[in-house]
Amino acid sequence: MLTFLLKSEEETYRFGSTLADKISVGDVITLSGQLGSGKTVLARGLIQTHLDSNEYIPSPTFNLVNIYDSKKPTIWHFDLYRLKNPIEIEELGLDEALADGVTLIEWPEKALEYIPNNVLNITISTNRETNQRQIQLIESTLWFNRVKEFKFLFESL
Repeated sequence: MLTFLLKSEEETYRFGSTLADKISVGDVITLSGQLGSGKTVLARGLIQTHLDSNEYIPSPTFNLVNIYDSKKPTIWHFDLYRLKNPIEIEELGLDEALADGVTLIEWPEKALEYIPNNVLNITISTNRETNQRQIQLIESTLWFNRVKEFKFLFESL
């Protein structure tokens, strides 16, 4: 497990942007934390970098999933906050996302039984007074070496 202390929303975005260089087809990243902690900001940094554009990346809270096609693998961005029943995630295309793209899942605790084991779990907590975010990366075996490389890459920026 690695922990990073980020001082602003901009650093949270940059964290996601840096992580974009480490993702590939089949990767699953879960994002946990309270409302407003920065999950979507981190996802936005990753997605915009992967798309190599400034396209606005909204939270998929109301439609539960947004799909981004790019020259690189398709990115599926799920937000399960409004999920009423875990089985609904099957209707959203999770199987296709896992097979053909990169999958980002906010609020993974709403459907844990559908999320594979080889994921990178990112937990974000926020100090509302200072606007600092603490990010914890809990890597599976699949992610172990990439997380070590990512730490070096991110801390050298």
